[in-house]
Amino acid sequence: MRYRFVIILSSIALAAVFTSVGCYLYQQVDERFSIALAGDTARFHDAYIAQDEVLVRRVRALAYSIATNDDIQRLLDEGGEAVRIEGHSTGGAEAARARDKLQEAVKPLWDNLNTYFEVQQLHFILPNGVSFLRMHAPSYFGDPMPAVRPMLVDLSREHDFRGGFEIGRAFASVRGAVAVMRQMRNDRPRFVGAMEIGLDMDSHLDKLDKQLGIGIALLLDRARVNAIMWHSRRPALMNERSFMLAATRPEANDLFKAGRLVMTEERVPQDSLLAWQGHYFHLIAFAFEDYKSHLEPWNTPPGTVLIWHDITKQFNQVVAAHKKIIFGTLAAYLATQLCVFGLLHIARRAWMRHLKQHTADVEKLSQRNALLLNTAADGICGVDQDGLITFINRSALTMYGYQSVEVIGKSPHDLFQHHRPDGRPNLRENCSFYQTLTDGEPRECEEWLLRRDGSYFPAKMTVNPIFEHKQINGAVISFHDITDQRNRQEALLQLATTDSLTSASNRRHFMDQLDAELSRQRRHG
Repeated sequence: MRYRFVIILSSIALAAVFTSVGCYLYQQVDERFSIALAGDTARFHDAYIAQDEVLVRRVRALAYSIATNDDIQRLLDEGGEAVRIEGHSTGGAEAARARDKLQEAVKPLWDNLNTYFEVQQLHFILPNGVSFLRMHAPSYFGDPMPAVRPMLVDLSREHDFRGGFEIGRAFASVRGAVAVMRQMRNDRPRFVGAMEIGLDMDSHLDKLDKQLGIGIALLLDRARVNAIMWHSRRPALMNERSFMLAATRPEANDLFKAGRLVMTEERVPQDSLLAWQGHYFHLIAFAFEDYKSHLEPWNTPPGTVLIWHDITKQFNQVVAAHKKIIFGTLAAYLATQLCVFGLLHIARRAWMRHLKQHTADVEKLSQRNALLLNTAADGICGVDQDGLITFINRSALTMYGYQSVEVIGKSPHDLFQHHRPDGRPNLRENCSFYQTLTDGEPRECEEWLLRRDGSYFPAKMTVNPIFEHKQINGAVISFHDITDQRNRQEALLQLATTDSLTSASNRRHFMDQLDAELSRQRRHG
C-alpha cells in the first residue's frame, strides 16, 4: 500500500469521524431548540384552550343572570305573542312596541355588560327560532336562526345551556345561550324564547397576549362566513381564503396581507419558523372548533388560531452555536490531521528501515535458494494450480534440452509427456503432477520423459502439492535420470539368466519360464 494512499485514506477516515461528531453536535443543538419550541407550542395551545373554556363558563353565568330577570321574561313573552298574532317573522306594531320596551329595559344592563364584562353580543330569540332583538345590531331582526345556528336548535329542543364558538348572521365569537323560562300562575315554567351572550374576541386575545407575550390572530373560512354572515357584518380584512376576525399586535395585518398567516384544518398544533422584517418568529397554527365540530369531530373546523412570538434571540443563539460547532470541529480536525501526518511520517521512516532490512534478508534468502535450486543435481520445476510451469532449475533444463523462456508458462505434459516411447499418446490425466493437483496427494513414480531432440529417458519422479490457506495452489516436481540405473539392472538380469560361455539361457531362465507357464495354465484351466 502506497504511502500517499495511506495519507488519503487516513484523511478521509478522520474527515468522516469529525463530520459525524460535528453532525451529532449540530443535531443536538437543533434538537434542544426543537424541544424548546415544542414546549412553547404545547403551552400556548393549552393556554388558549383553557382560556376558551373560561370564556364559556363566564358567558354561562352572565346568560343565566339575565335570563332569570322577571321583566325580561315577560317582555320577551309579550313580544313573541305579538309576532304570533300579527304574523310574519317580524310582526307588526305591537311586536315593534314590545321590542322597543325590551330594548329599553335591557339597555342599562347591556351598557354595563359591554363596559365591564367585554360583552359584544346580546341576542333574544323567539321559541320558533326567529330573531326578535339584537342589542348589538338593533336594526337586524325577524330572520330565522335554525338554518345557520345549530346551538340554538339544540337549545330550543332541550332547553339546556349551550356554549361555544359559532358564526352567526351578525356576529362571530364565543357564545353562551340559555332558555328563557317564564314562571306561570300554575307554577309550571313556559319556554318563551332564548337569550344568548357573545364576548369580544379582541379583548380575549389581548389578555392572552399580555399574559403570555405572544401575538394571536383568528382566521375564519371565507366560504363559511359568506354563507352565514350578512355582508355588512363581515370582518373587514380578508384574502382569497379567509377573513381575519381578530388579532393582536400591529404586524398581524401585514403578515395576513403578505400571505404569511394562512388557514389550516389540522387540529393538532403545527409549528414553523417565520422570518419577517429582520426578526424570526415561532409560528403556531391549529384549527379551532366551533359548537358543531366540537360535538361532531368529523365536521370541518370553521377557522384557525395563529400564535407567534419573537424568537430572534434564541434563533441567533442557535446560529452562533452552529458556527461554533462547525469551526470547532474543523479546527479539531486540522489539529488531529497534523498529528496523524506526523505520526505517519515517523511510522513511515521506521517502516522504510524495516523494509530495507527485510528486503536485504529476502534478497539473500532468494539468492541462496536460487543457488541451491540451480546447483541441485536433480531436475526441479514448479507448476501452478492450472498445471503451468512457474519455475525450473538448470539441471532440469539440461536434461530436457530447453531454454528457460521456452518452458515457463507451459504445461509439462505438452512438452515432456504427451507420448510414450512406443508412440502411444499419453493422456494428461495419467501424468502424476496432474493427479497430485487434483487430489492433493504426494506421489513417487518412474516415468519416461521426452527431450527436445525427440529422445526419451527414464526418470525417477517425486511430486509434492503446494497448499495455501488449505487450498491446492500448485505442485513441485523433482526428478533425476535413471538411465544408468536401468542399464545396470538389465546387465545384472542378463548375467543371471544366460550362460557366460555359450550366451544361451541357463537353468534359472528355464525355471522362470516354466513357472510362468504353469501360472498361466492354472489361471486359464
